[in-house]
Amino acid sequence: MRRNTATALLAMAVLAALTFLAFAGVLARPGIVGHTWDWGIPNFAEQFRDMARHHFSTWDAYFETGRYHYFKLELLYWLALWPVSVLGGEIVSKWLPLILVFASGAAFWPLARRLALTPFFALLACLFYAF
Repeated sequence: MRRNTATALLAMAVLAALTFLAFAGVLARPGIVGHTWDWGIPNFAEQFRDMARHHFSTWDAYFETGRYHYFKLELLYWLALWPVSVLGGEIVSKWLPLILVFASGAAFWPLARRLALTPFFALLACLFYAF
């Protein structure tokens, strides 16, 4: 059991290192990642609060002069991002994809091991799935 845990931790460390290496250029450059029309990461921390508050209302004033929404799927997204909004849009827009890429590769590890892949090939499968 200890060996499996150590192998998994080593694989996750390799995955984390390669993820940081892949995102090094993105993390080093100033500015926000993406465009405001591509995804909703605002520039300033106050705008996160405004977007979360906006999704509690049924009236959507941002789309074609307004319309009604009874359930907004983005509400959970904005509530999840609200605690990290103090970091600002530049940091959130860079770290969110990095975390999601790492999480996707890490989530593939149990499946690869359950399919009886050796640790090396399981890590390789995680890397292919993440990237």
